[in-house]
Amino acid sequence: MRITIKILIMFSTVIGMASATSAVNRIDLVENSSVKIERLTSKGYRIMRVFAYNESDTLVVSGRVKRWHSTPIAGGHVDVAVVSPSGNVVDRVSTYYIPQHTRRSPWKGSYFKVEFSDLPPEGSTIRVIHHRIVSPRAGKFQCENNLALPTDS
Repeated sequence: MRITIKILIMFSTVIGMASATSAVNRIDLVENSSVKIERLTSKGYRIMRVFAYNESDTLVVSGRVKRWHSTPIAGGHVDVAVVSPSGNVVDRVSTYYIPQHTRRSPWKGSYFKVEFSDLPPEGSTIRVIHHRIVSPRAGKFQCENNLALPTDS
């Protein structure tokens, strides 16, 4: 019994040290005001807890997709666009996510994460929206109708 507890404590310490080390390599771009996040409205779905950070000179955007309780469970993907302060689209991508179902909470939300090869210009806006169109079931791709792109009004 004591050996098991010691092993658990050692394992927890190693995991804690590893996560602390990886957190040091991340720079939160929203916290330091380099970029801002714009979560766009999608019927029946919401984007939550969106983070944008610099990890080894690449832009990483992650967050959660959650459906409203009255919305039926359906697939889709997340569209992401990086827009410069002048309004030009720097980069865009779409990523598939897998709806997460649990017994206690029928739909807790789904995690998404995309990586861009370049960091955005200072003052850029990262636009994120759920897109209900059926999409490939793996990784990131280019959606022909990316809803995160700015529209000419």
